[in-house]
Amino acid sequence: MKDNIYHRPKEEIQAEMALVNAAKDSPDLFAPLYDKYYKPIFLFIFRRTEDEALTADLT
Repeated sequence: MKDNIYHRPKEEIQAEMALVNAAKDSPDLFAPLYDKYYKPIFLFIFRRTEDEALTADLT
């Protein structure tokens, strides 16, 4: 099932926000966020730039 960031349970959003806040103090906790969002962000930027190298730099 595809993640839908617009229709997620409140508890899931709160848990992710807790992870974001914890990652501010512990960079190791940033990895799950990076893994989850890298590809969607990359594709979003690539659709606009149509330049893979630039997209990689921006992402």
